[in-house]
Amino acid sequence: MLGSPTVRLRLAASAPVAKLAARLTEVTPDGRSWLVSYGVLNLTHRDGHASPQPLEPGAFCDVELPLYLTARRLRTGSRIRLALSESLWPLLWPSPAPVKLTVELAASSLRLPVRVAVGAEPEFPIPIAPPGRAPSGRGDPVIHREVDEDGWVRFEEVWPPSRTEIAETGATLQRSGPNVELRVRPGEPESCRWRASQTSSYARGDWDCRIAVEVEVTASATTFEVRELVEARRGERVVFRREDVASVPRDLM
Repeated sequence: MLGSPTVRLRLAASAPVAKLAARLTEVTPDGRSWLVSYGVLNLTHRDGHASPQPLEPGAFCDVELPLYLTARRLRTGSRIRLALSESLWPLLWPSPAPVKLTVELAASSLRLPVRVAVGAEPEFPIPIAPPGRAPSGRGDPVIHREVDEDGWVRFEEVWPPSRTEIAETGATLQRSGPNVELRVRPGEPESCRWRASQTSSYARGDWDCRIAVEVEVTASATTFEVRELVEARRGERVVFRREDVASVPRDLM
């Protein structure tokens, strides 16, 4: 395959605001699933992004969803799987209310951009690096996923702190984050919370300052609530602090 797969569906949603997530995967004979491409669509944007329109619950409509560009040779014996869902948390914020999608399979299709080799294949002109991972200098983030005893689904990504010495000036730079914490209770979209934080500090001699920022997003059925915090310290003394809270209409999100 070389190009953008396209999903065409005839579907109905049980609520005026709904999303569609499509994942194209290769399922190998040993049962493992490998992501090939995916795409997402806010169904209120089914006729374009300029003028979103709510859905009529229960009414069928035709939608087209192009997936991201891909280039992949499938293994012999593999199966192609298309997974459809109304949500894709934590990548997508949940819809205002739980939604059920109904798909009319007879009127739906998946188009794959199959590249047919003609004759001898030319050599690929760009050298390919051996498998591996380029060093980031900070190490990999620690990712934690869990479902606790109260039913909360939690996702955390914590980056190891970094420290840089600048010999020319004698300064030390340290950074922590960006660290991300997300949580939600299945079936309760208004419980969703997203929070990110980061701290940077700069020190030289008896001069030491630190800047910390935090952003938190929650939502009701009608609005997003955004809290932003920035704090600056010199040593342990707070020299600046500001916290803003804003309400943003969901606008069919």
